[in-house]
Amino acid sequence: MGLATFGEAPDARRRATLLQIVGKPLATALGEDLDETFLREPADMADSPLGRWVARVLDDADFDGATTAPAQAETLRALATRVRQLDAVLAHNEEIEGLLTALDGRYLRASYGGDPVRNPDSLPTGRNLYGFDPSRVPTRAAWDTGVAAMDAWIAAYAQSHGGKAPEKIAFTLWAGEASRHQGVLESQAFHAMGVRPRWDEAGRMHGIEVLPAAALKWPRIDVLVSVTGSYRDQFPHVMRWLDEAVRQVAALREPAGANAVARHSEALARRLRTEGASEAEAARWSTARVFSNEQGSYGAGLEEAALASELWRSQRRGGGDAQMAGLFIDRMGHAYGQGLEGAARPGAFAGNLAQVDAALMARSSNLYGVLTNDDPFQYLGGIAQAVRHLTGKDPALYVLNLRDTGAVRTDTAAGAIAREMQTRYLHPQWIAAQQAEGYSGALQVLKTAQFLWGWQVTAPATVRPDQWQSLHDTYVRDRERLGTRAWLEGANRAAFAQTLERMLDAVRLNYWSPDAATRRELAQAYAQAAQASGLRERNVAVERFARAAMSAPPKPAVVPVEVQRAAAMPAESPAPSESKQGNEAATQAVRGLRLEPQPETVPAPRSDSVVRTLWALFGMAVLLALGALTQWHRHRRPRPAL
Repeated sequence: MGLATFGEAPDARRRATLLQIVGKPLATALGEDLDETFLREPADMADSPLGRWVARVLDDADFDGATTAPAQAETLRALATRVRQLDAVLAHNEEIEGLLTALDGRYLRASYGGDPVRNPDSLPTGRNLYGFDPSRVPTRAAWDTGVAAMDAWIAAYAQSHGGKAPEKIAFTLWAGEASRHQGVLESQAFHAMGVRPRWDEAGRMHGIEVLPAAALKWPRIDVLVSVTGSYRDQFPHVMRWLDEAVRQVAALREPAGANAVARHSEALARRLRTEGASEAEAARWSTARVFSNEQGSYGAGLEEAALASELWRSQRRGGGDAQMAGLFIDRMGHAYGQGLEGAARPGAFAGNLAQVDAALMARSSNLYGVLTNDDPFQYLGGIAQAVRHLTGKDPALYVLNLRDTGAVRTDTAAGAIAREMQTRYLHPQWIAAQQAEGYSGALQVLKTAQFLWGWQVTAPATVRPDQWQSLHDTYVRDRERLGTRAWLEGANRAAFAQTLERMLDAVRLNYWSPDAATRRELAQAYAQAAQASGLRERNVAVERFARAAMSAPPKPAVVPVEVQRAAAMPAESPAPSESKQGNEAATQAVRGLRLEPQPETVPAPRSDSVVRTLWALFGMAVLLALGALTQWHRHRRPRPAL
């Protein structure tokens, strides 16, 4: 549907959103395959059975929705009422009125916010939004969802890792996500350690229960919990219970192979003691697992560092790892828990990161993916980059997909990026929606390239070279004939130049190796767009690379040795059985230069060319004689005194 414009309601394309909201129950009531509807081209969804039903409900006021057997009639009538209600709230919003009410200092009605597909009650927009009671995280429902998803993921992980579960998982927790999934990821952190929350009668978490080892499906898994600054401010009670769970599990007397929390804590304590820590300090810091920014500070700081590749000490693939990993560890390395409250100790966060096998984040919104802003690569990618810098190994990265609570799955980060590239940024419908936005739409293309670059440099294994090639083919070469290049050059050429800069940087640092023609095309388009737009903030290393790419002569075509040998061999007469095939080939018209036999001896020069040569030599002799005479006269003149 394109970008949201403040005060403007969606147009008729909102019916696609209606299908997303009521799709599953409607498909069940109509006896249709939901996947068959949503796997169609977006423009064809209106012609699906579900699309036609929605259109009839909205266009025919007398239609009650019932079309099938009586058993489903009541369900369809209720869905028809729901569709008309949703269409009515989608057809307008209260944003202008809400803004004026707030500016006037009057009461503004409150409403639960969030993703309208996941939570239609957030419509219409323009009211005073609230989330929910943070003391209820995790809820019982979130616990059930998280445990089931974690069990399935651990089984899949073990299957692809020689039957072995991860020993330590890093979780990145965000306030916005927690307010939507209400503690699914937090439940997984507790469950990994073999701990279960206790809830009071009001549904608030008020304690933990450490389960016996015999009741667990696998040995206890250690955790590292990295939380954002906003999460630190909003969910301190969850952080406190996570810290308590780690300390209790680390104190258990269990076999070393059954308790990675205790094993890793003891290893950290030994190292701390060798560095001069007291027994009490080593005991406390060895169980620190919850880390965030310093109090009052926010952000991982990698969004600008990722783009400033010209400042990396090493100008090559992975050249920014050391600096960016150091920045991430420094900013996100403040511990929280009993007696810590934002304290930092050299090596504490890094020691935990070095033990990580896998890292996990959640996505529960239909509006946001892993490439829609810089947070995913900053936090999940930042963990990966720090682990790689410390250990030389890439941790396995995963995204818990909670968009459909009835079909929760855990995707690899690489798979999530690939799926989002195909369904959004390379998809004609998404492109058309951004083109309709003009200048702002071009910025979305730039953000796509920048956030893909962020993943590229923090977690290189998640991005494929062909994805850069696809961006080039779609937006520079306009392979789909959508007018993309003309739009970007006309609507926002500065954004186009910066998009090309990201592509060129991927080539420069050997993340992508396109052919010579693509390099020159990118370099020329970048130089033209940067000059035409007056782009001020430029990556100087990319500029130098682009100039070199444009000045490099095109490489001549290399003829394989086998072809050269074949050309040098005398032609053989065709075999009798091949005469018919040869006659057919002889009737085909051939265009090109005709090869003629040349004499082996050099022909004698023509007489007129000999005469011209003699006259030229005579003229040169005369000029030399005149020059010699002039020099003789000059040397005979008396020299002035010194």
